[in-house]
Amino acid sequence: MNGCKNQDTIGLGVVNANQINGKLVDTATIVINTITEDTVLTSGLATTPLSFLKDPVFGNTEANIAMDINLPNSAAYTLPTGTITVDSAMLVLPYAVGNFYGDSISSRYKANVYQLKERVFSGTEYYNNKVWDVDRTVLLGTKSFVSRTSDSIQILNPIPSKPDSLIKVAPS
Repeated sequence: MNGCKNQDTIGLGVVNANQINGKLVDTATIVINTITEDTVLTSGLATTPLSFLKDPVFGNTEANIAMDINLPNSAAYTLPTGTITVDSAMLVLPYAVGNFYGDSISSRYKANVYQLKERVFSGTEYYNNKVWDVDRTVLLGTKSFVSRTSDSIQILNPIPSKPDSLIKVAPS
């Protein structure tokens, strides 16, 4: 045994003739399992993840969004009688400030919007283990874009009985 400041022996009287030698034997076995985490409530969140992450070690991680068409701020309304036809709908997905992960300068992203084969009910609790029945044959819309998390964006402002107007809004 040696000391930090004095490289000579510490006074145990150990010399090369009666030195104790040791050997490391590792017989421990480490078992690692991947377990499913507990369910998490995902309906009614202030921000909703939308992502696809491809990792060479952990594989792919994907987060999708299921939603319905509704009036802004869940305003109360009475359904009119007869056949209802939606002639257009606008999907605006603002960025959660400070929660963007990825290349926001040069990577191109693509979002597809598909028809669900089941309804989303307001006021119903949905959890992360819910598997939605999606009709992948009905592509309602698609958009390829470059993420601009700190730039203003332009969106169409629908005006009843008039042409829609293009407005510029700050990032959110």
